[in-house]
Amino acid sequence: MGKKLLFLILVLLLPLAACGKKEESPASTPTPEAGEEQVTISFAVFDWEQASYEDTVQAFEDANPNVQVRLVSINKLLELDLLDGDWPDDAWQRLASRADVINLNADRDAVEQGLIRDLSALIQADPNFQQDDFYPGALRSSQWDGGTWSLPTELLFDLILYDKDAFDEAGVAYPEPGWTWDDFLAKAKALTVRDGDRITQWGFVQPWSNHLPFIEGRVGALIDETSEPPEPRFDQSEVIEAVRGYADLYLKEEVVPYFEPPDEDQRLFEFEGQALVENGQAAMWREFSSNWAFRRVQGNRGVAPYPVNAPGSQSALGTTPMQTEGVCMSAGTAHPEVAWRWMDFVGRQESARLGPFIEFLPARRSVAQSSGFWDKVDEELGGALRYAIDHSYTPRNTTGYDPFFAALDVILSGEESVYDVLIEALA
Repeated sequence: MGKKLLFLILVLLLPLAACGKKEESPASTPTPEAGEEQVTISFAVFDWEQASYEDTVQAFEDANPNVQVRLVSINKLLELDLLDGDWPDDAWQRLASRADVINLNADRDAVEQGLIRDLSALIQADPNFQQDDFYPGALRSSQWDGGTWSLPTELLFDLILYDKDAFDEAGVAYPEPGWTWDDFLAKAKALTVRDGDRITQWGFVQPWSNHLPFIEGRVGALIDETSEPPEPRFDQSEVIEAVRGYADLYLKEEVVPYFEPPDEDQRLFEFEGQALVENGQAAMWREFSSNWAFRRVQGNRGVAPYPVNAPGSQSALGTTPMQTEGVCMSAGTAHPEVAWRWMDFVGRQESARLGPFIEFLPARRSVAQSSGFWDKVDEELGGALRYAIDHSYTPRNTTGYDPFFAALDVILSGEESVYDVLIEALA
């Protein structure tokens, strides 16, 4: 998800990112102290990120005069165009063979192939590493199969943005932290505007195809990863009811438009849901927290965390999806201790990857405090983020979810019953 997330952010910030891009250049080489071996490690980043890491590289090399950090282009290694999300099948083999540290979260398939190094031993050996410095769920999102495979650097939350003018015209109260799914449905119905058989404004729009948070936000993870092998919950009554309620938004209430799943090679800006948002035909929609500053200058916008079943209920503990961005280490690095030192250094810096029109929350509390994040963040976004931090969950899109995604598209197209399709997906 992480690499696609970066592409989604870039779609909105392309002009800004293009202005900041510089040609790849070797990092400066400090003079090591007498007797110290000069070590070079490579750090794989996207082209549009390179300029923002130059100061970080310089600061690290100043503090570690025997180490040189060389930036390498993920775009060149994978032969990617600027907005081409079609990664080659051997992407992780290329990255792990050409870079010591990769500016991406570890991929589960890459871990299974032995391409990514487990950071557990390095973490345990580092006396300055404090696990409780990370916001809830951040580090845990990088841990599975007994290992820690990435070091989280930034957090992004999937939030609900809305058009305040649409709310005002309909006389509907703005959503607030702690609002419920029943509130969501009532607002979506009140905000859907019809002109005969044609809908001119949708109560809610999915800018891109990912329905999972609206199911897991109500019933929790759909695959129990604590069992061996992991056990799908598709046939459980609470899951079936959650899917049925979600499908009603499309088929019964008609407050959310349904679009066929995009082709794998479809570019992000071609998404039909995104076009509705851009054309002002959505009263509420999903958006990453990083894009709030950009959206706010477009019009009279508001932002809220995801709804909960009921204030104080168990589901209120984890309904807003949280995405982590991080760095991982190649299993083939010849300098794991130096690579770890660089990873930890990167994780303690304020992010400036794509310019001023982004809102990345550092994964570490100490970095958020030292960088003045909470003092600088917009008050409205800050309120949504504070609630989201304590009521978030990290989606884990393992391969077992593929049948569920396919089943949900069949359900939302209105072709078959919820129960029959989910039972078939379970099989």
